[in-house]
Amino acid sequence: MVNIPRDVDDEFYRYKMPVLKAKVEGRGNGIKTVIENCVDIAKALDRSPEYVTKFFGFEVGALVSMTNDKYIVNGRHDPEDLAKILDLFIEKFVLCGGCRNPETNMFRKGDKLNLQCRACGKATQCDPTNRLISYITKKDEGEKKANKAPKPVVAQSSAQDEDDDEDWSLSTTKEAVEERRRALFGSTEKPVEKPAASTGAKLTLAPGQNPVDVLSKFFKTNPSPEEAFAKINELATAQTWSEGTLLRNYLFPCLFANDIKKDFYKKAAYLNLFVKGDVKQQKVVLYCIEKLCSLVPATVANLPSILNGFYCEEVLDEEILIQWWKHPIADPKRANPKASKAIRDSSKVFIDWLQTAANEASEEEF
Repeated sequence: MVNIPRDVDDEFYRYKMPVLKAKVEGRGNGIKTVIENCVDIAKALDRSPEYVTKFFGFEVGALVSMTNDKYIVNGRHDPEDLAKILDLFIEKFVLCGGCRNPETNMFRKGDKLNLQCRACGKATQCDPTNRLISYITKKDEGEKKANKAPKPVVAQSSAQDEDDDEDWSLSTTKEAVEERRRALFGSTEKPVEKPAASTGAKLTLAPGQNPVDVLSKFFKTNPSPEEAFAKINELATAQTWSEGTLLRNYLFPCLFANDIKKDFYKKAAYLNLFVKGDVKQQKVVLYCIEKLCSLVPATVANLPSILNGFYCEEVLDEEILIQWWKHPIADPKRANPKASKAIRDSSKVFIDWLQTAANEASEEEF
């Protein structure tokens, strides 16, 4: 047993947790690290083992899975490295910001996550920039929606009441299925609507000027996603670019051509507003990713993390990703067959996980 947190040097300290135990399983692309005592650690911290595992995944940039009390982080990870990440989780989501006591209750207030200390009574806001906050918020909202009771109706026969209950829980309309799908995957937010136009100076393109250079300079001003959406759309309208042309020729190269991993999630937030869940736009994104892999071969090795990032940020849907993987471009004039195979070989570990998750969700829904 070790103290909570581990930097407390007192053998008689009352707050303790088990030493993290991790075991590496599999080989090749299927290698994974199992957190053998994640449940016991989470119990000692009074936190969900799901949150602990998700935090590991976010910090190391890997996929995680949680089935039958088995908590897994894809890839090979040293137990001590994971223990240090656990220390960070404890610092951010367990310890009181005042007295550093680990006896805290976690509670939501709007989009904010707070800790209420049971010892000193101080309320501390958790770091709002941490990605786990968004995950917990979306999951909490999904559970609230799932547990929400139907509105009272005029008294009817018991048989009719049973039918109403069944219709409520198993609605197969497109909207209902989509809502359940989003809840199961930790997202209950509505698709992003087009923001209002910005009131600042418009983007302009001088004759002979490279649009990618103009957009790159604009993004260096750190605009909000809403401002970027409005101003870039104004520019696209003035230049009579189609949505596909804007995304394929200018926006994606501007955001990701130089270094796709740098500020990935910030740039993905920009991209998400221009994709909006549209199937054609998602296919354009996947085309751009394949093109980037041909221009920067080192990108291929990072594809599982890249695709997972776009999936988590709702830029790409699981159905589109799976279909893209199953049906590579057959025309050798449009795509190099050898490169296409390398891309799909690298992506397989993520697609396998995605298909498994989709199947489990489908079984639970219907």
